[in-house]
Amino acid sequence: MLRFEPSPFTHWRDKTMTAIRSDQLDGIEDSLYSLSPANLFDDTISAEKLHELYCFSYYAAEEGDNRLYSVSELQNRVLSGLSEELKYLTTAEDTLLSRAVALGGSAELLDGDELIAADALVRRMLCYMSFSDDPDEPPVINVSEKVGAKVMDRVLFDEESEDSGKIFRFEATMHSLLYLAGFLYYEQPLDEFLREVCCENDKTTDEQRGINRVLAMRFLRAGFDYLEMDDGGLLLVHPGLAEPDKLVESMAVYNFSVLEFSSEQVVGGMNGILPEEKPSSDALANHLVGALRPEIDSPESAAEDIRLIIKQDASFEDLRSVLESMLVVMPTQEMLMAIKRMMRETPRWAGMKMAVVN
Repeated sequence: MLRFEPSPFTHWRDKTMTAIRSDQLDGIEDSLYSLSPANLFDDTISAEKLHELYCFSYYAAEEGDNRLYSVSELQNRVLSGLSEELKYLTTAEDTLLSRAVALGGSAELLDGDELIAADALVRRMLCYMSFSDDPDEPPVINVSEKVGAKVMDRVLFDEESEDSGKIFRFEATMHSLLYLAGFLYYEQPLDEFLREVCCENDKTTDEQRGINRVLAMRFLRAGFDYLEMDDGGLLLVHPGLAEPDKLVESMAVYNFSVLEFSSEQVVGGMNGILPEEKPSSDALANHLVGALRPEIDSPESAAEDIRLIIKQDASFEDLRSVLESMLVVMPTQEMLMAIKRMMRETPRWAGMKMAVVN
């Protein structure tokens, strides 16, 4: 998903992955809430709401226009490409859409990951959202009958199993590379998607290549944090990378084509932690048990937040300050020693130097 423009950071506690994700989810919910709860496949939809849906969609972003369409024009555009669209949903989108269809066409969102998936499905104009006046009630995603029927056909005829396997492997590989490097310029993931997921070859027609590229770009936007670059491309970034500009600056002087990772590192990247990082991260998590503020999800998530800002060269003083903001007690010597160990054992993201720990 597109990174929302953050407010100026004043402290590393505002740059943890948990803080970044909270800001993103607030932004997504606000944008969806401001959108009229209109169903594209309701023939009585007003021209104003129809135009609002289009302007919010991937279609408008891809075409760079805000022209007025009729209801039938937009319905035909979505339905004519629906079979291909459903093949290349992210795992989160596919899971949410299938659950909503199985529940009769509507489903309450369970967590932030589903909110991100819902945003992408709305931008594909496959679904629409509804919100209760009660702020404690979760948002609801809704699927039209025409889209739902096509989803059921894919399930009944087992059309999704092979596609799902290829997409799962692609997502795992890209998440691993993002964990190892911090960011990826979109061309490498795009080429990988077209080759491994769309299975393009010498016999693929130019028309199909054009369709595949559009759907692949939608997949990257739906499945990963990204920034839009001045050249029109995307920079995919790890969700814990607070200030991508610092890494972007290193691109001019750092040759990323020479990066090589061992099989253990790639597997570690898929798991979200490298083999050499796990002992010190686990040690810190153990020391945090019973000492965290109630709003902190778990000792493991707190240790992960600290590990990710270590990858961005936060100083020991900054790390101590972040730790203090998580605790209901003063940091113990064991906690501080665990952080120093993490600083020694945690590889920095590409272009960043290892910190010196006294």
